[in-house]
Amino acid sequence: MPEPERKRIVDTAEDWKATLIVIGSHGRKGLRRMLLGSVVEEFLRKASCTVEVVKESTDLF
Repeated sequence: MPEPERKRIVDTAEDWKATLIVIGSHGRKGLRRMLLGSVVEEFLRKASCTVEVVKESTDLF
C-alpha cells in the first residue's frame, strides 16, 4: 500500500475519532519483509487508536 494511502487512513481515523483500525496481513517473513517493510508495523506506530491485524486464511469455512 503506497504511503499516501496509509497516511490518509491514519489521518481519517484520527479525524473521525475512531477507536479501531482493522487491517489485513499477508504474513510475510524473513528477507521479503525486511526488503518490503511492514505496512502493519507502520500502522501500529502511527495510529493513535487500536489496530486489529487479520491474517489471510486459506480456509473458506
